[in-house]
Amino acid sequence: MKGKAHLIAGLLFVLTLLYDLYLWGGLARSPILGPIVTQGAQREVSLAGVYLPLGRTAVEAAGLVTGATQFAQARFASLEPALLANPAAAMDTLTSNLPFGVRMGYYGAPCLLLLFVILLWRRPRSLHVMQRR
Repeated sequence: MKGKAHLIAGLLFVLTLLYDLYLWGGLARSPILGPIVTQGAQREVSLAGVYLPLGRTAVEAAGLVTGATQFAQARFASLEPALLANPAAAMDTLTSNLPFGVRMGYYGAPCLLLLFVILLWRRPRSLHVMQRR
């Protein structure tokens, strides 16, 4: 199992990234919060600035716009009044008040990518010895 830890970390990274792309792509397509969050992500440097455009493209290409939008609206429903009250500080409000599951995915993907790279570099390798002819 020790030799396969990098595969587990890689699979967890891919699953977390797909979750993030689905969630943030749905948020970008939301009719109410989508424009506010997209403009905020374009003004500031954050992970959402990566997840929003990639997620929007992935959700549209997969044909999952309706489901992703409903999923995102359910996750960010508690933050909607605060985001609508101050659209200029949308990304600050959003990133500081993320729900637990969303926060785990938001920060989890880069951490899992780093863990995957470290485990891939540190994986046990077999020794290949040249044979005589």
